Amino acid sequence: MQNPYSQQPKTPAPSPIEQVRDIEESSLPNILYAIGGIIIFFGFIGGFIMGQSAGRFGFEIGVALAGWMGSFVSGIAFIGFGKIIELMVKICNRLTVMIINHEQLASRVEQQAQEQHTSIG
Repeated sequence: MQNPYSQQPKTPAPSPIEQVRDIEESSLPNILYAIGGIIIFFGFIGGFIMGQSAGRFGFEIGVALAGWMGSFVSGIAFIGFGKIIELMVKICNRLTVMIINHEQLASRVEQQAQEQHTSIG
């Protein structure tokens, strides 16, 4: 019979670099890209509908252009915000890796200094 109080082997904690990879797969930029695309798509269709319904003698290009331009600018803004967030996540990941590498290097240097101090003394 197995002792219920014996320690079970713990799964190792993910390394900081693995945590960075998890952050890298952020879904917020993709959501903003999709929202921007949807705004542009429906704005294009809405522009046709507005241009058709506003004209007494046919299609009013001015009304349609107003709808198209508004939806295009709004959609591009969402896509731009998504790109900004994507780039900020990449910068954050690079800084995290640099900090991890710096900490590892500092600990190695400290270890070597202690070894040299003990070998002299």
